[in-house]
Amino acid sequence: MAKQSYPSHLAVVCAIWWVALIIYDLCEDLKKGGALDMQSGIKTIQASAALLVFEMFIALLFLCWNLKSKLASRQNQLIALREHVHFGLHCTMGELTSILKSPIARKALGNGIPNWLLQSQDYEFAHLITKFIEITKINDPLIANAMTNCLALLCQFKEYPSSSMNSSSCSDENAQLAAEASTAGMNNHHGHCSLLDHSLRVAAYALIERNRFIYRGLDTGLSKVPPANQKFEFDPEDPLSILLALVHDIGKIKTFQLNENNEVIRVNGQHGPVGASLLTHLECIQALPIEDRNVLYKAMHHYHAPFQYTLKEDGLVDDERTVACMMLLISADKKASRAERFGKNQEHDHQLLNQLAIELAKNNDAQKKFRP
Repeated sequence: MAKQSYPSHLAVVCAIWWVALIIYDLCEDLKKGGALDMQSGIKTIQASAALLVFEMFIALLFLCWNLKSKLASRQNQLIALREHVHFGLHCTMGELTSILKSPIARKALGNGIPNWLLQSQDYEFAHLITKFIEITKINDPLIANAMTNCLALLCQFKEYPSSSMNSSSCSDENAQLAAEASTAGMNNHHGHCSLLDHSLRVAAYALIERNRFIYRGLDTGLSKVPPANQKFEFDPEDPLSILLALVHDIGKIKTFQLNENNEVIRVNGQHGPVGASLLTHLECIQALPIEDRNVLYKAMHHYHAPFQYTLKEDGLVDDERTVACMMLLISADKKASRAERFGKNQEHDHQLLNQLAIELAKNNDAQKKFRP
């Protein structure tokens, strides 16, 4: 049945009452012994018409009041969902509380990142990222602090795998995919590496990708949305893109359910949106400017499904910096995953990573030497 509008319902009700009142008046005249002549009929219609006009006036007032209430409610919803308040995030898991027993405090680099990571040789890119954090502390201390605390958080969950297919007892929906990947001669999507190792590798690839990255708009895989601001130029020195790469999979801490052998037995929710929501509970992220937080939340929420990125009414993106950082993350994540899947880095990328590590070490030593 087609859904009728409120005015049509009101008109039907008024018409029914009008007819009912006419019949009622005619019946009253007959009961009193009156005759059904033309004059009495006209008086009855006039009286009913006057009553109908009064009814329509009351109904119009009610309609205006109802419309005003709906507009006010809609306006309140729009205010509550403004971009700078909730950043357009949605999660089917409900409200997420902090997963930390004791929230991470804002600590210095040496105190925030555990010594075992700084001294370990098992994590290929740990020294590269920690050197970058040390250099970033000079010009962007808030982002460096966020990277330090988020890396410390990842270290707390160093036993977590980076993929649900890393486990022999993964969930049923992933078991077939894991078997197919094994049959194809692959080490699955992330090559059985840990979440910490994968996060460090993607951040390292973002470091080398940002210098050759060219922003051309939102590429969803299905279509391309050109830049709304043709004057926008991606800043390769923006450290927020490296922070985004480091924390992009942090939601897996919440979505992966492990057994006593640290194997994924169930996946609850999508780690992108969950990770974005998780960041909102970290004080180090809350200390960032609202523009930086907006970039982190939106890029993390949509980087696995860029075709779901919300566009403006004119069909263009709302913030070029957010999309640029997201596209850089997608590129770095793909290259890092390819290196993990086949068990080695591409030779050219490996040379660039080694060269970058040397340059960062030199810059770090120079800044320490001339630091007041």
